[in-house]
Amino acid sequence: DKLSATVTGPEVNSAEKYLTRLTDRPELSGSERDTSAKKLEAALSARVDRMRSVESALGTTQVQRLEGIRDDDVTALELSIALLGGCFLLAVGVSTAVARTLTQPLAVLRIGAARLADDPASAEPVRYTGRNDEFAQVVRSMNTLHA
Repeated sequence: DKLSATVTGPEVNSAEKYLTRLTDRPELSGSERDTSAKKLEAALSARVDRMRSVESALGTTQVQRLEGIRDDDVTALELSIALLGGCFLLAVGVSTAVARTLTQPLAVLRIGAARLADDPASAEPVRYTGRNDEFAQVVRSMNTLHA
């Protein structure tokens, strides 16, 4: 125990003896009342000073431990924010890719329909070279109407 290892020495031993002798009974005897106040104060002050130094050392150790915990928590928070930012960027990228797969076929349909509406007799059928999905079905239906 740090307290018992640090709070030692002749002054501390003297203070312990004074405390034991002066607090062994509820009332002070005549010889106990004749105890030198200066010697008692010096011994007790030395003991208290040593106890304060232990308390200060323990406080410093506690502060260092708490700083380490705080640093670990800040690092975990930074990693969480970085992960959240990465997920957000991934979501934006996926959303952009999905939006482009929808807008490109719609642009082909819009431009082709406008061309067919301007000159239905001489316009070529709308060409769509993409997936065989709903957009391709709409292009085929539009070309069937045109023919």
